[in-house]
Amino acid sequence: MKSLIYKFYEKILFFLILFLFICQFFYSENQADTRPTVKEPSRQFETSHEGDKTWLKFMYSTKLLPGQNVYYRMSDIDEWSSAKIESIKLSRRSEVELFVGNNKIVEGSLIADCIFPLDWRRSGESIGLRQNRETTFVNMKNVVSMSAEQTILLSLPQGIVDWDTVELSLYQRIEDFGLETENADKTRWLGKRADSNGSGYDLFTPPIIYIHDGKLTARLPEKAPAAIKEEPFGVTLVKASKSLYSLKLSSWVGGTPYFEDLHSPLSPDSDSFTRNRLEIGKIYKRAKSRKPGQPSLIECDESDSEKLVKIEHFVVQQHKNTDTGGVRLVGRALVKDYDLGTDAFEINSLMAQVFAGDLVFELEFSLPGASPAVFKFNSRELNKEFIFSGRKYIVSHIDLEGNTIEITKKDPRFPEDVVKEYSF
Repeated sequence: MKSLIYKFYEKILFFLILFLFICQFFYSENQADTRPTVKEPSRQFETSHEGDKTWLKFMYSTKLLPGQNVYYRMSDIDEWSSAKIESIKLSRRSEVELFVGNNKIVEGSLIADCIFPLDWRRSGESIGLRQNRETTFVNMKNVVSMSAEQTILLSLPQGIVDWDTVELSLYQRIEDFGLETENADKTRWLGKRADSNGSGYDLFTPPIIYIHDGKLTARLPEKAPAAIKEEPFGVTLVKASKSLYSLKLSSWVGGTPYFEDLHSPLSPDSDSFTRNRLEIGKIYKRAKSRKPGQPSLIECDESDSEKLVKIEHFVVQQHKNTDTGGVRLVGRALVKDYDLGTDAFEINSLMAQVFAGDLVFELEFSLPGASPAVFKFNSRELNKEFIFSGRKYIVSHIDLEGNTIEITKKDPRFPEDVVKEYSF
């Protein structure tokens, strides 16, 4: 028996190993069938539609560019279809990484919404990125690639009803990259940026070695982008003066006064003004459309939102001139102005000019590189806006009792507004 085993030892060992291998194979296959099914993760994008256009908003960082393709297929179809990216939208305050050639990277949070159109390489717009308290601007046409949470606009030949059944592929085929030749004088390669751990040399480029801080290097370090210097506020309060009231008591007939309306000249070049007969206790508003010779103020109700003025009381008294000793008749009217919102005030026939309590402010605007300009506004014009050299200035507060006004400056390059107070 032992001699028989020694004689066929190698064959017995071979069949024993083969038997163990087959048992192991069947055991592993049974184990694989009993493993739990891995659940597919939910899709990581949202969709919105505009006609035949579809917006896809990704919940993770992507590196797509307009003109590239997104590939998709339905769950029950094996063939892939492509949809061209017409534009890419980046949201304000989102974190963005821009590659602008020569391995230069500019990153930060967007100070405003930004849309990359299909022809962004010919765009003259700038992209503002804020990092800490510094803002850097990048010309859109210089961007080679980017990394951000993107929202892309697709043009689909046929609408997709149920995006839950769609499988997406963002990998770009070789024809989606390459050369920009359309309407270009010279062919320009728009390839991907070099890896950060590469040698630093492009293909067929002779090596150039620099010495920086006593060390050999293939590239000189780039200067950090200069931060935008804070510019002056740009506004000077020139003066604050009393505003001339539009009504002047010119005459009376019996107990009814007549007022000249300084806002309604008889003709464009005339120094004479329209006279209005205003009865005591009645309310008047401006006539929007009138013919020559008609009054500029017409009667209205208490509930009318355009009501302007009411004569509460009128009296004619004798007035003695202390210089000459003579006596003359003076008309005195107590006027309620609804626009001013103040108490009733007196207008009499001795007044050459009437001031009703509101003020006119004169502001001078001046910024480096822009011609100065002067603007005026009335103390009733709270929140009035002025645009100067691309900046917006708003009259944000008026305090007639404390004799102060506040101007708010909005600069599109900075997310925070600047407020300055002026005394008069």
